[in-house]
Amino acid sequence: MKYPEISLVELKYFSGSGDYDKIWSEYHFGKSRTSGFNFYAITWGINWFFYRKMYAYGLLSLVIEIALIKILVEATEILFQSAWVFLDKPHRLAVFLPVFCLWKILLGYSANILYYKRALKSILPLSDLNISNEAYLASLSAAGGVSISAVFAIQIFLFLFLMWNANHRF
Repeated sequence: MKYPEISLVELKYFSGSGDYDKIWSEYHFGKSRTSGFNFYAITWGINWFFYRKMYAYGLLSLVIEIALIKILVEATEILFQSAWVFLDKPHRLAVFLPVFCLWKILLGYSANILYYKRALKSILPLSDLNISNEAYLASLSAAGGVSISAVFAIQIFLFLFLMWNANHRF
């Protein structure tokens, strides 16, 4: 057992919606090195991170995706202009897609573990408080859970940024 002082009930209250207590179970007890594959994280990306109140990871994934796209586009431009002139732009996608898919697969496998580690980081200090069981469970729910308003906020920010960027190309 990796963290015997934290129960699956505490993890359930922290995560709120979803079956994360079941998803994390084998990882929590040290029976597995992975915590499953999270299709929501690869599908929704930054939105999933913000929905789960993991703002730093959400911004980091956004920066990595933007950097990955920029690097791959620029690298394929250089490669195809010099060595592989015979390949047109649709064929450049054949280089880009596998790398981007590998990133998404890595994200899918690491998302549940990142969320679990965030749960531990939030639960451990709360468990040291001298409060009633009801107050403790309420604190777990408030520390974890989900935030739909954060998803709307990041979407509005990204929309405004894209609108600004379209008018101010540098």
